[in-house]
Amino acid sequence: MTEDELLRMGAHEMPSKRLGVVRDAFLFSCFTGLSYGDVCKLTTNEFKCEGNDVWLITKRNKTGTDVRLPLMDVPLRIFNKYVENRVSERIFPLMSNQKVNDYLKEIAAICGIEQRVTFHLARHTFATTVTLEHGVPIETVSKLLGHTDIKTTQIYARITKRKIESDMNRLKKKLSDYSEKCVVYFKGQETEGYYGFPFLVLWVVYFSFCMYDSICVLQTCSVTSRSFSTLGSSASISSFVTTNLGLYRAST
Repeated sequence: MTEDELLRMGAHEMPSKRLGVVRDAFLFSCFTGLSYGDVCKLTTNEFKCEGNDVWLITKRNKTGTDVRLPLMDVPLRIFNKYVENRVSERIFPLMSNQKVNDYLKEIAAICGIEQRVTFHLARHTFATTVTLEHGVPIETVSKLLGHTDIKTTQIYARITKRKIESDMNRLKKKLSDYSEKCVVYFKGQETEGYYGFPFLVLWVVYFSFCMYDSICVLQTCSVTSRSFSTLGSSASISSFVTTNLGLYRAST
């Protein structure tokens, strides 16, 4: 699910208690990465206060691997809501997985979410939208999901357009100081620094013009059997390019 879809689901008031419980359990899983089976068996014994944080310390129902993670604001609010009103040891009074998925389909329609929503989608959402897209390393995500092999995590870790955009913006920011220090000879003005990427781009343009003109001249020579004195046209184009780009001073 996208961040917008998460916000829409969290903001909608559910028309019945049963839908509200399923929605809350689903959102809890979106922000903790727990599976349906793990959420069903949660009790207060698996929540520990350490410092200013509440930690969820449990074992994966499927693999038996340990899971330790501090609760973020959203799951902490949900936990507090249900721990105060629970009627049994379990936090969430959920029905069967099939019934939960039927209710999630109904919830998705209410919130205007077009994609197919099942409880397992919550783990995908945790791996992508909640963690990886916000810069959490895949090694950490693997531990939070309780995976024993990082290759399993990579199945969840699809690279999204937003993740690519975020990474490239971060790279641009890191390289901004470098760009400012690059030497660029432009129309006779020189700035202090060193040759860098802008110089390389202009050099490629200059070199392309020269190569194109040279090829044209050689083709003309082969057809007309003229002497290589025709290469004077190449020199004139070189002078034009170097003068206007300001990379070098043209010599005649």
